[in-house]
Amino acid sequence: MIEKILMKTKKADLTFFESGKINITSHVSRTLDLHAGDAINIARVEKGWTEYYLYVERRAGEMLGHHEGVCAVTHGHGRNLRVFSCRLSRYILGLCHTEGPLGLAIGTPEQVEGLGLAVPIILRPVTTHPQNPTRP
Repeated sequence: MIEKILMKTKKADLTFFESGKINITSHVSRTLDLHAGDAINIARVEKGWTEYYLYVERRAGEMLGHHEGVCAVTHGHGRNLRVFSCRLSRYILGLCHTEGPLGLAIGTPEQVEGLGLAVPIILRPVTTHPQNPTRP
């Protein structure tokens, strides 16, 4: 009998929590050139099929006032970022029929009309909390 220790070796690029917390890895922040203070958003794009894209809504220097989905640094020196947005997080959790923590991967970055540089969010879970498995 063979038992694999690592069932999945792909790490999540984005992790969504029911509380509204969204963790963004340094891979994503480098790909989109995200920095603390930038505001992100998720767009639904119809191309004969539906795709969901993560993109930069506004750069830190362009914003006046309070915005939802603003990035903050998780550690002093890294590029890992955290966003608090209940609407974005719960929207993605609802699409994947789970209550939370949900790790997802991103696809190849592309230029999307009206959004600029964006990364597709692959809605097939990479990681989920063991007590909240996603439905097949």
